[in-house]
Amino acid sequence: MAPRRRRVAQLRPRRRVRAVAVREDAEIDLPDDSALLDVDVSKLSITELREYRSQQEPGDTESVRAEALLHERIAEPLASLVFVVMALPLALRVERTKSLAVPALQGVAVIFLFYMMREYGGTLATQGVTSAAGTSWAIVAIFLAAGAWQIWRTPR
Repeated sequence: MAPRRRRVAQLRPRRRVRAVAVREDAEIDLPDDSALLDVDVSKLSITELREYRSQQEPGDTESVRAEALLHERIAEPLASLVFVVMALPLALRVERTKSLAVPALQGVAVIFLFYMMREYGGTLATQGVTSAAGTSWAIVAIFLAAGAWQIWRTPR
């Protein structure tokens, strides 16, 4: 086997920096809040979405899209609460029937239906077909109500 060779990094000579004289009357264009208007709305945080929405005209399609995304992002953490409320009746059914297959498939179907409704509702809200503020909250409320009804209906 051949002996290993060490690679020696070649140092580049330092470049000299020339000082440039700056005129006092030169104008410099600094980015301001209008730079936020050129950003992809789906990549903005919640606070940036609020700011972006306030800078747009109320009926503008980008304003509607920003508002729909804002409400989707605020309502998104409630999905875990929805899944807990929907899972309780399924878990009680497993205990009662001693079978895991049917409640497990029902749980997968509920999760699929929830995410499908969120995606379609978000699309309809960003296009202005449904209310941008109400769509995300209505989907969460529907599933919470369905879960509460299932819990109430479950025999004890």
